Amino acid sequence: MFERQWTMATDTVTPTAMIAELRETTALLRSAQTRVFVMAAEWADAHPDPDATKRSGACIHGCPTEGMPGEDFGGGCANGCVGDPDGFDDPFIPAVRWDAPAAFGAAIGRTTNAASFLIRDAPGRAAPAALGVGPGPDR
Repeated sequence: MFERQWTMATDTVTPTAMIAELRETTALLRSAQTRVFVMAAEWADAHPDPDATKRSGACIHGCPTEGMPGEDFGGGCANGCVGDPDGFDDPFIPAVRWDAPAAFGAAIGRTTNAASFLIRDAPGRAAPAALGVGPGPDR
């Protein structure tokens, strides 16, 4: 991915060339971050919680599922869950094994808590193709 040699900018480098390189580097960074996000979903799919009970669409804490007139949260909490502010008990987020976030976090250089949030927020299996970062022979 980063095969080229990095050098410090000197007086011989033009601002236009530096901007072009910044754009190229930023595009590579976004692509890599998107791939990590998709891999978080794949990690979650590979580490389901075998002890998880099947949850219904209603909030286990009794939160309202409707907000303003016309808003429908499909059984999820309308204004954030008072009993689950981090969203880990959301019935629409599959539960992962208790030790899954620790290994994933260590692999990406983040805390277990940060990895838990990344896994929680990761897209489902159908999303990688939509993001254009699915597995391929060159990845």
